[in-house]
Amino acid sequence: MKCLIDSIYIDIVTANDCFNQGGQLLMSQSDYPAFNVEMFSLINGGILLSFIVGHFSGRLVRWMSKI
Repeated sequence: MKCLIDSIYIDIVTANDCFNQGGQLLMSQSDYPAFNVEMFSLINGGILLSFIVGHFSGRLVRWMSKI
C-alpha cells in the first residue's frame, strides 16, 4: 500500500499510519485477495439454475390454476 500525502507517495505499513498523517490510501492489485474462478462459476451456476427452476415452477403453477 502507498499513501499520498501532499503529492508525495510514501510506502506505509498500516492504513492508520496514512490516515493519521492526513493522506489518501492507494491500494495496488496485490493488496486484494485472489479471484477464485471456480467458486465464482459454482455460485453463478447455482443462481442461474435457481432462477430457471423458479421461473418454470411459477409457469407450472399458473398453468395448473387454469385447469
